[in-house]
Amino acid sequence: MHVPVHSLSVSNITNVSALIDWTNLVTADTFRIRYNVQGSFSFIYLNQPGSSGYSAIINGLYPNTTYNLAISSICSGVSTGYSSTITFTTSAVPIACVIPTGLATSNITNNSADVSWTQYVSADTFLIRYSVNGTTNYLWKKVAGTGGNGTTLTGLAANTTYQWQVRSVCIASPQSSYSAPLVFGTPLRTRKPDVTENSFVVYPNPATDKVSISIERISEEEQHSLISIYDLSGRLVLEKEINIVSGKNLFELDVEFLSSGMYLLKVGDEKILLNKN
Repeated sequence: MHVPVHSLSVSNITNVSALIDWTNLVTADTFRIRYNVQGSFSFIYLNQPGSSGYSAIINGLYPNTTYNLAISSICSGVSTGYSSTITFTTSAVPIACVIPTGLATSNITNNSADVSWTQYVSADTFLIRYSVNGTTNYLWKKVAGTGGNGTTLTGLAANTTYQWQVRSVCIASPQSSYSAPLVFGTPLRTRKPDVTENSFVVYPNPATDKVSISIERISEEEQHSLISIYDLSGRLVLEKEINIVSGKNLFELDVEFLSSGMYLLKVGDEKILLNKN
């Protein structure tokens, strides 16, 4: 008689593995173990020959994570269906040098965003790469492994969609692959109640041969400043001195000589990404 698996138990639980046992009163050609992160409908399956006994070690788990698990017995290709589900939680000990998970973006402004990932991955360094969504013109930022599990991305452009990823880098082992990308959007720029602030708009963006920078200054005092353009390696490729007077100011730059790609355009301390066609 084909009997369902029962009497499941879990022991020897670590941050990345667990030992599963079940009754030895059920025989089968194959025992199929099915498990998933609690709340997820993405299952992982492990087939064990019936001749291999009534226990199995599950590896590749994540720390401080709750899993659901069930087992079915299969004879001559026919399954009994799965047993009752049992639940267990792995220990909260970080794993070294694996792909970070649990990515999140918060405190998003028109020019910055806080990014974070699981605290249960350790590394000598975390390397973040980010870009305008749909492009591969990446910017990179390193975060020391001792510096926590997050950082702030600055110099972003307003009203723009970005993607970011993170990988762990360790001296004693190869770096991990990048995580799956997480996408977020910056809002439109809002003016702060500071009478000395300059608001500026760059157009066209993307640019082909010329780019215009429209700057509005509320303060009555004239201001001497610089318009600077940097490539993504940080090299200054163009600079122009300007005087900003009260009211609207319009400046034009010749960018025809620039290679196609992404650049960082700065007016004083304000920054925006410029896309050159």
